[in-house]
Amino acid sequence: MKKPTDIRDAHGGIAVVTALSLTVLTGVAGLATIYVQAQAAKTSIQASLDAAVLAGTALDNHATEAERIGAAQQAFEFNLQAATKGSSVEIEITSATEFLIDEARVTGKAHGKVKNSLGAALGITSMAVEASAAAKRGQSDPLCILALDDSEPSTIEAYGDAQINARDCAVQANSSNGEGMKIYGSATATASQFGVSGSYAGHAWSPDPVTGVEPVVDPYASLPVPEAGACVDVGGKLSGSHYTLDPGTYCGGLSIGAKAKVTLNPGIYIMKDGQFSAGSGAKISGEEVMIAFIGADSYLHLLSGSETALTSPMSGTYKNIQFMSDRDLSQSKFEQEWTTILSGATLKYDGVMYLPEQQLWVSGTGHDIIIEANSPSLAIVVNKLWAQGNVVLEVTQEDRRGIGEVTRAPGFGYGAMLAD
Repeated sequence: MKKPTDIRDAHGGIAVVTALSLTVLTGVAGLATIYVQAQAAKTSIQASLDAAVLAGTALDNHATEAERIGAAQQAFEFNLQAATKGSSVEIEITSATEFLIDEARVTGKAHGKVKNSLGAALGITSMAVEASAAAKRGQSDPLCILALDDSEPSTIEAYGDAQINARDCAVQANSSNGEGMKIYGSATATASQFGVSGSYAGHAWSPDPVTGVEPVVDPYASLPVPEAGACVDVGGKLSGSHYTLDPGTYCGGLSIGAKAKVTLNPGIYIMKDGQFSAGSGAKISGEEVMIAFIGADSYLHLLSGSETALTSPMSGTYKNIQFMSDRDLSQSKFEQEWTTILSGATLKYDGVMYLPEQQLWVSGTGHDIIIEANSPSLAIVVNKLWAQGNVVLEVTQEDRRGIGEVTRAPGFGYGAMLAD
């Protein structure tokens, strides 16, 4: 028989064991609780950080790095406070939230910890949590018209009764001017999307342009300018008859007079120090040709009811390039070059009109399609585009000839989306 003291000792032992067990159980429960709270805290921090990088990226193209960081920080703090309001979870941000800027792209990191006293028995009173996020600009539909001038007003302009139609592709003006795109009178412009790095004027856009977008880099900037060779002698102005011409360098350009009919054999035609011009009633055709403009005052000049129908090369360096200029105005009069399609002249082509330093001026007096341009990629890349009078400029983006892979048409960046 045990003595009373033995019984008391046994009870005391049980009490000690029970106390230790309760301490361990409390610690385990605290650890489980803090783990659950840490996951909830991480979710709140991640959602707040996602909102922050989206806010910083979504600012327009003119925003400074400081403005982007400020917008991101403000969005993070606001959303984290809202997420934890009324919650028993105590979140402490342990270091300054870090935001990095790469052009419009914003990335962010946040570090914090969750406190819980129940885990003290196991020596764990807090748990570290962290999150990271990145955002980038969303992309528009592929472009078919791009105006490269980055500062002047009216880099894409339509007035009078002019129509610019690019229903299945996007249109971009790189101008940072407050009227980088302009439309007035009874003119209209339709595209899948319009973008402008500055802003726009007028109301007949369908849809309204997206403003403050990133400028689009010239996708053909590295395309080499063809080198001039020996001059081809055509004996002056071609008029009143039918001519078949071969590729080569046409010094002083090529003048096609009234009612002349000209067929261009496949290849590269270089207009050196002069225009490719067509007069009243002239008809010009050519399959798989590219016309290049180099030197002084070299550009396309179509007048008075002339008709031009061309397709671009299907292979080689200038695959899908219909027209190309040399990017140089230094030798031209007033340091300007204007490709002009006027007074009822028509131009139909399949390829890219790449005239990066030239202004394209299209004007007419009747509701006719003055330019009918198609390309599986971009169709018009110019310094500025002006449409005046009763003209229609129709642009489509299709691979009608089965030309295959070409330089991919870029889009303009706008808005914001989360990135990997």
